[in-house]
Amino acid sequence: MDTKRILLGLAAAAAFGLVAGELISLANFTSNPVLQSVALGFLATTIGALIARRGFVFPALGLWFVGWLLVGCLLYFIAAPTGQASFLAIAQVNLLSIVLSALAVAIGALVGQALAKRVLRRAAAI
Repeated sequence: MDTKRILLGLAAAAAFGLVAGELISLANFTSNPVLQSVALGFLATTIGALIARRGFVFPALGLWFVGWLLVGCLLYFIAAPTGQASFLAIAQVNLLSIVLSALAVAIGALVGQALAKRVLRRAAAI
């Protein structure tokens, strides 16, 4: 049962992140990309952890890792034809966003799990 909840939480987190990112893009809302990455990561992971209820920190960090790995590969393949492709340079430029979004994902997972426990306790008390 926990595995299904975790997978549903991961799906919800990924869907929320993609949809919210697209809506922000369509609204022509300009913000700092680092701030946007951190805020979306935190909110998406909190929603996913609410659904998963527990054991969501490592799966959420796995989803975060896969996302950043895909971003790094995409940037590498964009820079490859110009002869300026370097994973180290890509990581250096994006290091602040990578670290802060990892912290936001971990904190979001913990906050979401705590909120889920609180909701379950209130539901049991009723």
